[in-house]
Amino acid sequence: MSGRLPWFRCRPTPLLAEIAGMQADEGYVFIVLFLRILETGGPVLETSRTLARRTGLREQRIVAALEALLATGKIQRLSDGQLVLPSRTRRSPGRTCAGTSNPKLEK
Repeated sequence: MSGRLPWFRCRPTPLLAEIAGMQADEGYVFIVLFLRILETGGPVLETSRTLARRTGLREQRIVAALEALLATGKIQRLSDGQLVLPSRTRRSPGRTCAGTSNPKLEK
């Protein structure tokens, strides 16, 4: 590897619109989940513990952020526990980022 980070084309306006008005922890967790969903091509099985490790935030702050994101409909938890962005959110920031031609994200 050349030491350069992988990149993808993304227009920031839709993503910034999604996180506007969120508390800092909520926005951070949302962006981490958004990127994980792009990375995997679909819903992700992330727990408060795994998100705490990914973000460096304390687990209680992750739990509060997840509760707020779920309550506002920014994310949804599927019956199997996986987290996903609702279709309106997937279309908004997701369609503006390269790599979202993945059919799992376009459903």
